[in-house]
Amino acid sequence: MRKMTVQSSAISSVGFNTDNTLEVRFSSGGTYRFFSVPQTTVEQMLSSDSIGTFFAQNINGNFRSRKVK
Repeated sequence: MRKMTVQSSAISSVGFNTDNTLEVRFSSGGTYRFFSVPQTTVEQMLSSDSIGTFFAQNINGNFRSRKVK
């Protein structure tokens, strides 16, 4: 999974792979994986004015997730 640092006060990095798994590392230190996230949703999040707000409104609670760290 390729990970990238993002400009967000809530999220420090994200990763996404071909099986539509999104990995989010929060600035607070926790890392979670979100499953079956469409690539277009990830692209919209990364191009949004606020990655944290987009994540909270469109991803968190809408996709199955698991804490990994």
